Amino acid sequence: LEEKRRYFPRFYFLSNDDLLDILSQIKNPRAVQPHLLKMFDNIKKLEFGENNVDVIAIESAEGESIPLAKYPKARGEVEKWLSVLEQYMVLSLRRL
Repeated sequence: LEEKRRYFPRFYFLSNDDLLDILSQIKNPRAVQPHLLKMFDNIKKLEFGENNVDVIAIESAEGESIPLAKYPKARGEVEKWLSVLEQYMVLSLRRL
């Protein structure tokens, strides 16, 4: 778990049980949804494209949706695609 946390530091905001829950469902990218508010400030939901792999937007707890400038692929090691997602979030917000 520490290796995963070193790669993606936002995992430090999760309990071991929460992190294991995410990692045990690696083939289901939607498994991160219940834990998003713990990792990112006011990001409650990820919107996925029709292929269920591309993350196309982020949604706040208030229901505001921000489309992403680039679509990260939610597959493979979760800490890697979440890291890419974080970079694309910053890029998208800078473009607003």
